[in-house]
Amino acid sequence: MDNKEKIKRLYQLKKEVEKSDNTLLLNQINEVIKKIYSDYIVLSFIGHFSSGKSSLINKICDEDILPSSPIPTTSNTAQIIKDSVDLIRINMDNQTYSDVESYETVKKVNTLNTDIESVEIHKQNLVFPEGTVIQDTPGIDATFKNHEQSTMKYLLISDIVFYTVEYNHVNAEKNFSQIKMMNELGVPVVLLINQVDKHDENEILFTAFKEKVEQNINMWNLNVEAIYYTSIYACEHNQFDQLKGQLNQQVDDLTADRDDFYDRIIDYIERAQINYLNQRKDRLLEQLEVDEADISHALDELHIQQSLNSEQQLLMQNDRTEQLIKEVRNIVKNAYLIPFELREKIGAMLETFATNYKVGGFFNKQAKLESIQNEKIDSVIEMLNDLLDKQINFQLKNYYEQYMKYSEKPALLNDIYYHITKENVKALIKPQPEVTKEYVLIYSEQLKTFIEKEIVQQQKVWLEKFIKSINMSKLNTTNHTSDKSILFDDYLNNEKLMESVTTKNYMHYYIHLEESIDKLIDRRYVTLSINETDEVVNKQNIINDRKDRLDSLNIEVYETFKTVDYFKSDMRKLEQQLDRIHNDETKIVVFGAFSAGKSALINALLQERVLVSSPNPTTASITELYYGQQHFVTFKTEDMLLDKLNGISGSVSENMNTIESWIVKNKNKIDYFSDEDKSFASGVIKQYHHYKAYLSNGQTIEIDKNEIDKYTAQDEHATFVNRIKIGLENDFLKNKVIIDSPGIGSTNSRHTMETTEIIADSDLLIYVSYYNHVFTEKDKAFLSYLNEIEVMNEASENFFVINAVDLRKNDEELVAVEDYLRTELDQLNIEDRIYSVSSKQALGGYDERFNVFTEAIEHFVDSTSKIQKIHQFNSNASRIVRSAQFMTDDYKAYIAKQNRRNLQYDVWQKEPPLEWNIVSRVLSDIKQLLHEQVSYLRDKMKIQLYDIIKSEVNTSQKLNIIEKSFKASVESKLLNEFQFIVPRINKAAIQSYRDETSLTKAALIEYEIAEDIVFDSFILKLNQMKLSPIVNEIEQLVFPVVKEKQLKNMNSRNELFENIHAQSMMVINQVLLKYESYIITEIEDGIEVLETHIDEKNKDIAEEIIEKRATTIDDCVISEIKRALDQLEVNS
Repeated sequence: MDNKEKIKRLYQLKKEVEKSDNTLLLNQINEVIKKIYSDYIVLSFIGHFSSGKSSLINKICDEDILPSSPIPTTSNTAQIIKDSVDLIRINMDNQTYSDVESYETVKKVNTLNTDIESVEIHKQNLVFPEGTVIQDTPGIDATFKNHEQSTMKYLLISDIVFYTVEYNHVNAEKNFSQIKMMNELGVPVVLLINQVDKHDENEILFTAFKEKVEQNINMWNLNVEAIYYTSIYACEHNQFDQLKGQLNQQVDDLTADRDDFYDRIIDYIERAQINYLNQRKDRLLEQLEVDEADISHALDELHIQQSLNSEQQLLMQNDRTEQLIKEVRNIVKNAYLIPFELREKIGAMLETFATNYKVGGFFNKQAKLESIQNEKIDSVIEMLNDLLDKQINFQLKNYYEQYMKYSEKPALLNDIYYHITKENVKALIKPQPEVTKEYVLIYSEQLKTFIEKEIVQQQKVWLEKFIKSINMSKLNTTNHTSDKSILFDDYLNNEKLMESVTTKNYMHYYIHLEESIDKLIDRRYVTLSINETDEVVNKQNIINDRKDRLDSLNIEVYETFKTVDYFKSDMRKLEQQLDRIHNDETKIVVFGAFSAGKSALINALLQERVLVSSPNPTTASITELYYGQQHFVTFKTEDMLLDKLNGISGSVSENMNTIESWIVKNKNKIDYFSDEDKSFASGVIKQYHHYKAYLSNGQTIEIDKNEIDKYTAQDEHATFVNRIKIGLENDFLKNKVIIDSPGIGSTNSRHTMETTEIIADSDLLIYVSYYNHVFTEKDKAFLSYLNEIEVMNEASENFFVINAVDLRKNDEELVAVEDYLRTELDQLNIEDRIYSVSSKQALGGYDERFNVFTEAIEHFVDSTSKIQKIHQFNSNASRIVRSAQFMTDDYKAYIAKQNRRNLQYDVWQKEPPLEWNIVSRVLSDIKQLLHEQVSYLRDKMKIQLYDIIKSEVNTSQKLNIIEKSFKASVESKLLNEFQFIVPRINKAAIQSYRDETSLTKAALIEYEIAEDIVFDSFILKLNQMKLSPIVNEIEQLVFPVVKEKQLKNMNSRNELFENIHAQSMMVINQVLLKYESYIITEIEDGIEVLETHIDEKNKDIAEEIIEKRATTIDDCVISEIKRALDQLEVNS
């Protein structure tokens, strides 16, 4: 088949797809038409963000064509095309394109996160045959949100895909799921494991690494044409030359047989459209709640239901009586009550009442007249009542009969009965001298009006009884018939579209084959205006250091006065402070994204391989390293494990209440889980019986050194570990504790809370970022979160590390990476120092950059982290010296001061200085803050809820998952916000206590009490809170039925959004009330920490007062103090 015939078929398919909303497929068809029209062979490089695709392509082309950098750059697809002309073309959204002049412009455009979809670089001097396209797509794990959509758009035109992954991320689950998807598309796949130069045989044997890759490919049942281990650098295991040979062979093979691609693509497009329509059909049937076989019957039922709904809606309205009476009036008004025959009888009746009417005979004329009149009236009444029965009573009963099924008293229908009486007819007669036709008409109309009024009035009384008898439970409060009517229309239209594709009726479309490619794919040329921006000036990475000067420890005061009995209690306090300074442990928390090299960094700091560091994720628990010899493991609790298990099995079975029941239910279902979850679930199933005894309260046990690897690297055992504490006699760990936290970005909210707690309790934070993906969206989100909860602020100390800088091409590239990270941190108002290091080089030998980083840590430990304690020590020491000088300079004045002091001591012994009402005031402050925070959050949710609605309720979402996705987003948002509030309350409690005790602290110093009353404990423990059940209340939200037509019409969409917003805020308000109530309970329980603190400090102060009073002053004491002061002066 020639290309013209192929294009014709594709164009016909395109016109058919345009009738549906399958925009992704439509865009793909346009690209396929362009490919076949241009007679291209497309070799696509697809894969992990910053896996080195661009650098690899440049090496394949023997020219630096594409930008390559560890900074996220490829925000659009780049196509290098062997052509007869040199041309650079930029394809943008809305099917527009433009040409530019230079490669430098392409690089500048391609490094911007713009609306450009692809860049075509047509070159004459490529080594491939004309029409060959080397395609570099956005990374699948991209920073920019449009990356992944662009990848999928250009995937379909690939003749073969070279799926490229970075060495350190090869076993990520998403890689295998993407290859699986390409297998399903029928696209040939070659797996490229790039940057193999990163392999370290000391970390993992290459044979073992290859075996793991092959095991995963087999486990996923993947079809891979070949696997190549590549690098742009010369290194062992590099198969770049073999890859290049494969590329040339592939081009030759594909050029010889182009029909394979066409057959595959037509089959794919038809299947994709049918699948799309089937999914749409399933969604419609699901929304209709009908089996396909019953669709005709359901349509009949719809008509019946529409009738019932109209009845029920009327009965549920507030003005239902008026509505029913309105119909009564219509029945009466439309009734033909005074026909000609009756009017004749009425005329004859009225004549008997005329003043000129004469009765024959001479006797009993009045009696005869009345007899005649009654006879005529009876004749009218008989006929009229017969008409009333037929045209009023029957019609009213017939009308009300449809509503009687909702009544508890159906016999009320029999009470509908109206007849006219003699008195009624007679009362309306006004005797006339002579009865004319005009009067007969007037009387007839008056009689009818009278009847109408009487019937309406009677009906009002009857309706009052009827409405009271209605059983409201029989009324359906929801009406979906109008929705279903639209859904049925959509379903029937969908069936027609399905038939057109399956029967290939779409092929009747006519096409002018002489049309240009622009017309075929609705493309148009535009003039592109590119703003040439100046080169970004490198920021000077100068951060004002914290105070380098370490205040000298005033140890001489302690050494000089420790033998003076009078200052015995003061010296004991100084000794305690001195011990805290010398034995102070600096808590260093290392955190960052998965595979950032945290474990490798810690190993380099220790200069020994302690933590497992490999391309496979291992840090499933918190690891704490300290100076010592013992090792401990703290296990997870049953609840922690069960939460995780229920979370991973939620899509295939219901939640279980015990781990045993979960195992029974799911042990044969783990094949349905993700790769990561399979490992976790398998570990629980295999080893739960062994660890069950340790899980009741998350027990801690001591372990042997040889067991460390078992609990950190072997999944089936590490599954049960929450925290592992490793003791090492390593000089670097003296006066330090290093905590290796779980990788950020976890979907486990418990991990996020635990990591937050650890960071909040740390002295130094070290954030580790990997050189080749230095700052991802997950990094930004987590750091923003820490900023939000005020864990990272101007008062905290944080080091930012760019690890693995040995991967840099040159120092210019490193500067660009550092500037990029600096810029991103500046946007978060984070101004901490950045250190660029290579853990690998530091562990293998000397590395100057790493030495600078290590010295910065040591400097912090020796100075910054101790400054507060040293200031406190020196302040107390100075106070003692001042007191001693006062005593010796003016003994009498000091005695007077001591008397005043003792008077204050009397007061404090009766009423302790730290009053108990401090607790109530702190409680009041933090409860007020909580209320303000919840109120603020309520207002915030009112605004941000619209963003969530727009994000989750739109035509790009499948209708059957919109509700679930929306609720999940709201729950996630609320959970994050709830977590934000807790640290603020803790901080507020500490600040409130500080404010409440500031005067007391000054008084204690004035009256020579050295006790430190600082309170810095947390009232609330975030990682012990159960916030998920509260946010899960969102599941109670009654979500409205969403129809595609609603989403396409602006007015109906806005109405839908307002409805969702209103319904959601009602539930959110309830959730906020529950949260506030829950936190208040937690605060009232947690405030015991402050109560205990106050109690203990009052006891310590009381003991110090007793000691102070026990010391007396005489000439001997003064002499001893003078000698100490003289000695101090000599020493200084």
